[in-house]
Amino acid sequence: MTRWHRSSCVNPDVVFDEKRDAPRCQACDAQCDLKRLVSAQPKSPALVIPPNEPSGQLNLRWPPSIFPPSTGSTFESPPNPPTNRKSDGTGATSVVYDERLGPNEFRLACFSAADNAGAPVHFSLETYHRDNCPEYETVSHTWGGEDDDYTLCRPAFVGPHWDVLFQSRNCWEMLRFIRPRREILLVWVDAVCINQNDVKERGEQVTT
Repeated sequence: MTRWHRSSCVNPDVVFDEKRDAPRCQACDAQCDLKRLVSAQPKSPALVIPPNEPSGQLNLRWPPSIFPPSTGSTFESPPNPPTNRKSDGTGATSVVYDERLGPNEFRLACFSAADNAGAPVHFSLETYHRDNCPEYETVSHTWGGEDDDYTLCRPAFVGPHWDVLFQSRNCWEMLRFIRPRREILLVWVDAVCINQNDVKERGEQVTT
């Protein structure tokens, strides 16, 4: 995951340059060099699939949206995400995941309507509390696809800065396929809603 803007860029104005097939910021005049970024990606998968838990210890439950609280309370929109870059738990700096999730929190990917099937994959990440969240969808997919290719080589763009979060080919195709043609879509996808570089967050999210 990489922010490609100039360090002074705090109010990005991103457009997608179809000739170069990459985003460009009109505010700081920076161009996203996808070829350079993808060449810097690790060749092996960034995640390790955790072992199966013993039967009866999966801590599964119905999402709160199925059985809303009797108080009739509605969910609140998340506040604007902070702009500070914070550690992702590995010592590296994350610009996509601003803070580690709390015990009862989770992220959702918010997709706006795509103009056409060839539009770049772009979404924002929003954090919600499990007891106070909107309706959303979840997807199940195989990270490596039928050919077991886990290489992180396809760019997904996150937030107003269009930060780059590389995905495997199979995951990227899935993200491209689920985008709405009208309105918005809130969806939980493990590959993007969990900071896969934060071992602590990843472990907590997998077991909840």
